Amino acid sequence: LTLAESWTEELNCAICLDFFTDPVSLGCGHTSQENRSCPECRQVTAERKLQVNRALAKMVEKARGFSLEQTQTSVRRQCEKHREDLKLFCETDQKLICSICRGAKEHRGHSFLPIDEAAEIYKVPINSRGIHSVSTSCFHVKHFYFVRLFQDQAKSSLASLTQRKEKALQAEAKQREKIHKLRYLTDREQRVMCDLKQREEEVLLRMETNLREIKCKLDSVEQELSELQTQMGKDALTFLQVKR
Repeated sequence: LTLAESWTEELNCAICLDFFTDPVSLGCGHTSQENRSCPECRQVTAERKLQVNRALAKMVEKARGFSLEQTQTSVRRQCEKHREDLKLFCETDQKLICSICRGAKEHRGHSFLPIDEAAEIYKVPINSRGIHSVSTSCFHVKHFYFVRLFQDQAKSSLASLTQRKEKALQAEAKQREKIHKLRYLTDREQRVMCDLKQREEEVLLRMETNLREIKCKLDSVEQELSELQTQMGKDALTFLQVKR
């Protein structure tokens, strides 16, 4: 029984012996699909609403993919990229690599072990007469997958933050463009107002000049009319003498 097989057995239903589909947590601490009596210790729970064990459901989903991947890759003994025998285990990336991969850029600064030595270190002996060793091995596997799950969530959060940052930068650029347009319109408005004011002053100046000229002409005409009226008011002899 391999380490992976012992771990996946912990994720099987005690009744149908298949992977859990909708696991829930019972008061006794065991896990069941939806029964009110524990299939392991037979303790009956009086709770009507059972809490869904989401963490276990995610682990089951990982286990399904792991089992399928294990079946598909069980015969792969060579590096898919370099067609060389897989002789090393990269502790940093937790994957088998060939000697050419070790010198590649993506594995620079990583820690490596021979396959046999890595297997001895990561292999947890299973004692068929006890449950403690099985629980310990399951704990290590579960811990590893929780770490990988946390890494995936961290990458997803980082991608989301990067996307939000890009949107914020785009919004800031649009806002700056609007402000620039407003400033341009404001400057243009000020120039137009200055031109209008200057034209208004020029028009007023011309009007004042014309009014002064008209007033002078009116004064001259009034003076001539006054003189004519004065002459017309004199007697004929005086009028003719002045006219001469």
